[in-house]
Order: sequence, then structure tokens, then C-alpha cells
Amino acid sequence: MSNKKKFIAELISSILHPIVVPVVAYWILLEQAFPENSHRYYYLFTLFIFFTVIPSIMVISLKKKGKITDYDISNRSQRAVPLAIAVVAYLIGYLILEHLNAPRIISGLLIFYAMNTLILMLITFRWKISVHLSSFTAPLAVLFVQFGPVVLWALLLTPFLIWSRVFLKAHTLMQAIAGSIMGFLLLFFEISIWLNL
Repeated sequence: MSNKKKFIAELISSILHPIVVPVVAYWILLEQAFPENSHRYYYLFTLFIFFTVIPSIMVISLKKKGKITDYDISNRSQRAVPLAIAVVAYLIGYLILEHLNAPRIISGLLIFYAMNTLILMLITFRWKISVHLSSFTAPLAVLFVQFGPVVLWALLLTPFLIWSRVFLKAHTLMQAIAGSIMGFLLLFFEISIWLNL
């Protein structure tokens, strides 16, 4: 039973992974909110590069160089460098989206991801807050701003992700809950202010 639970926990963590959820969520955002925008796939490609490709290459490279011990970067003390690199990458992505004249809600994503990743990095110096949970709930906040309460059903997946991270001993319960709350609330308020809502 323990092995079965471990498999389920790892499966949940993989499906709801930080390099997966944002791109899927923002693909939905672009398809549903901007179907007439002929450049929407350029924006999506840019988001894919900065949310998925660059983080993946970075983690693989750091692992090969021995700078991190595992792909989840379980060791809190090893998280500062990857998070700092992510901050710089997100800022570059923001400038690219601005150059492409992306809709304001799309370009805002990367500048706020940069800001929030910096906050996560500062917290991580003292406490291992969950990036997994923050990266899961933050995109839901953006979809909530755009589409309203209809998307909040997806938050029902949050307890399953919390369970998986705690079961895998990646985080304590409070670290997982804090990550989920911070991810949602920060991006909700930031995007709302950014769009003058």
C-alpha cells in the first residue's frame, strides 16, 4: 500500500508540476480570451520557453554540475541560485512579450512571476515554502480574474497536491498550505491592480 501511495503521490506531483500547470493554464487563457489574436501562439511559445524550457534546462544543468542533489531541489539551501536565475529569465520574458505587444494580462504574468519568485527566494533562505503549490494556484488566480468563479473548481485539486507533497516529505503541511495561499493571493492582487480592476 505504501508503494502504491508513493506512486500516486509522485504522479500527482508530476502532473501538477510547476513546469506544466502555468503553460496549460495560459494556453487556456489565450485560446478563450483572445481567440481573434493572430499572435497568440507567439505569446504562448514565449511563455512555454520561460515557464518550461528554461527551468528544465537550468535544473538539468545544475544537477549535472552537482549544484543540486535532485531535480526537485529538495535541499532548501540549494534553491537560491535556481530561483535567482528564474527571476532574471522572467524579466527577460516580460521584455520580449512587451516587444511583441502582448495583451496586458499576458505580459504582466512574467513580471509578476519575477517579483513573486524573488519573494519565494527570500522566504526560502529561512523556510522551505512550497514552489509546487505556489505554481499551481497562481495560474488559477489569473484565470479567476479573467473568467470569474467558474474556474475555482480547479482549486479542489489543491488538497491532493498538498497531500502528495507532504506524503513525499517534500514539505510540511504548513509549507504546502502557505505556498498555495501565497501563490493565489499575490497574483490575484497583482493582476487586478495591473489591469486596473
